[in-house]
Amino acid sequence: MKRFLYDALLILILLLVGMSLDDSTVYENKQEELNKFDKKIEKQEKIEKKEGTTVMNQIDENKASNAAKDASEMVSGVIRGSVNFVKEIFDSITDV
Repeated sequence: MKRFLYDALLILILLLVGMSLDDSTVYENKQEELNKFDKKIEKQEKIEKKEGTTVMNQIDENKASNAAKDASEMVSGVIRGSVNFVKEIFDSITDV
């Protein structure tokens, strides 16, 4: 049991050391990019867009979404027609 606890403790220590080293390198890389960006702004250089950035593309609707859209428009048309029909009935009753 002691051996298991020692092994678990050593693995935990290794994980903590690995995570601390990884965070520092990522921070340093981001800091370098930020410094380069600041220098470009100071020089008023044209900043180029990085390749591979995320862009929203036009999404084509599939058959299921088209069917749902058509069904929704049909239901709203039937409800609109029914409401207009009932409205006309009440309008004709109140005009008498």
